[in-house]
Amino acid sequence: MRILIADDHEIVRRVLRLMIETRPNVEVIEAVNGRDAVDKAAALSPDVVILDVFMPILTGSAAAKEIKALLPGVPILLLSMYDEDQLVDELCAVDVQGFIQKIDVMSKLTLVLDSVQAEAAAAQP
Repeated sequence: MRILIADDHEIVRRVLRLMIETRPNVEVIEAVNGRDAVDKAAALSPDVVILDVFMPILTGSAAAKEIKALLPGVPILLLSMYDEDQLVDELCAVDVQGFIQKIDVMSKLTLVLDSVQAEAAAAQP
């Protein structure tokens, strides 16, 4: 499974990479902003995309819209320091599979990735 993570903070990318790379058969691709995420998604066709909501150059929501146009079936998760209630307008404008507060990432990311992997396995003949 190829997972693209995009966050403008290196430490967040590093923590996500460490968490994700504990899984078998996973390749992590890092992007430093929304535009970089769109470009890497177009070039590398990831299986899952994880985007910070607030990034420079192109926000996570804007990047999600562009990635969905390029790769309509790819699951996208949004991350933010803010809670979901504070981001309702952002989230309503984007067709994503989930939202995780950065404070909850350790507990919830594993569950979400397990679900995505199970759905992908079930869809294969």
